[in-house]
Amino acid sequence: MAQSLSTIDLPEGLTTIGENAFVCTTLSSITIPSTVTSIGKQAFACSSLSSVYFQGNAPTVGFGAFGGISRGAKAILASSSLTGYGYNGALFKGLIVSGGLNDPSADTTKPSTPSAFTGVPSNPTSSTTATIGFTLGEAGGTVECKLDTGSWSACTSASGTSGSKSLSGLGDGAHTLSVRQTDAAGNVSNVATTSSWTVDATAPTAPGTFTGVPSGQTASVTATIAFSLGEADGTVECRLDTSSWGACTSVSGTSGSIDLTGLALGTHTLSVRQTDATGNVSTVGTTASWSVVIPTLPPTVLTPAAGTKTVYKKTVDGSNTWAIKTGLLFSTGGDTRSAAQFLTVQVAVDSAGKPVATKPSDSLAPPTSASFNNGVLAWSSTGEVTRSSAATPVWVRVGNKMGRWSAWVKLTA
Repeated sequence: MAQSLSTIDLPEGLTTIGENAFVCTTLSSITIPSTVTSIGKQAFACSSLSSVYFQGNAPTVGFGAFGGISRGAKAILASSSLTGYGYNGALFKGLIVSGGLNDPSADTTKPSTPSAFTGVPSNPTSSTTATIGFTLGEAGGTVECKLDTGSWSACTSASGTSGSKSLSGLGDGAHTLSVRQTDAAGNVSNVATTSSWTVDATAPTAPGTFTGVPSGQTASVTATIAFSLGEADGTVECRLDTSSWGACTSVSGTSGSIDLTGLALGTHTLSVRQTDATGNVSTVGTTASWSVVIPTLPPTVLTPAAGTKTVYKKTVDGSNTWAIKTGLLFSTGGDTRSAAQFLTVQVAVDSAGKPVATKPSDSLAPPTSASFNNGVLAWSSTGEVTRSSAATPVWVRVGNKMGRWSAWVKLTA
C-alpha cells in the first residue's frame, strides 16, 4: 500500500539513500543532492515519481531502485556537464535522461559565421535598392537575414555555400544587413553583419532666404547676394540670368554668397542650386528680379576751373586741330560707371566740320550717327574737331544711354 509522502527535501551533504527508503510513496518528484553517491535497492520502487532532479554526477544505484515508477519518468540533470547519465533521451536506471550529454555521434558544431559580403552599397548612396551576396559556413540548413533591427526572415536565395538578399524601398538613413545560418542539427552560427551604409535619396530643399538683392531699379553694377542652403554638403552653383551654371563665391555650412560685378544694363535675376553628396539636385532657388539702369537725372558738363585741363586741347604743332580728351569734367547724374561705359560726347560744328560760335539749342535732337546732322556732330572719346581760329569757342554736351542730355557748355582753350 502506498505510503502518504508527497514532498521531502533531502539535505546537501547526504551521501547515501538506503534500501526501500521511499518505496511505494506518493512522491511525484524529488531532488537528489550533489553529495549523494549511493542509492540503495528499491529505494523509490513503486512510488509515484515522474521527475528525479540530480544535482551531481551519477551515483551508484541499487537493483530496482526506480522499479515500478511512472512510465516516462525523467532524470533531469542540473547541468549538461554532469557525468555518468549518458546522453539526452537515453535511459538511466529506468529514467529518461533530460539535459544530459549529447549523443557523441550527433552534430554539435555550429556553422562558420557567414562572410565575404558583396554588393554592399557605397556610403552614402542615393539608391533605395541593393542586392547583397555572402558566403555560408556550410551547405544546407536554414539561412536568415535581418535588415537593421528588424525581424529575422528568409534570405532571398541560398544555394550551396552562397546566399543573397535583395532589398528595396530603403528609407533615408543608416542601414546594415545581418545573416545567420542554422544547420540541420539545429546548431546556429554566429551573426555576421555588413558595414553600415547611409541612404540619402532626398534632394536638398531649394536655396532661399536671399539677402542683398538690389531692389527695383539701381544704378549699381555690383551686388553681393547671400542665401541659405538646404543642407551642409555637396556642390553649390550660381547662375546670373540665363548664363551657364558656375561656382558661387563662398559656401560655408548652410550659407552661401556670390559677388556680382560689371552688371550690364537691363533686368537681372540670380539662380542657385545645390547638389548633395549622393547626387540629388535641389529645386532651383531664384531671386526677385532687379534692373540696372542709368539714372533719370541727366549728366552735367562742368565748366573747368581756372588752369584745369579742358576736354579740348590744341595740338603741339600749333594747328587748329583740337582733340576730345578723356579728362572731360562732368557729373553723371548718379551713375557709378565710367564715362567710357555710357557717355556720348557731342560737339557743335557746321557742315564743314568747323565748330560753331553760337550756342545750339538745348532741345536740338542728337544725331543718329557720327555724321553732320542738325548742326551737330557726335564724336567718340578719340574724335577730333577742327576750328577756323583759336578764338572760336567749342560747344559740347554729354548724353547717357537713356537719351538724356546735358545742357550745351562752351569750352575755350
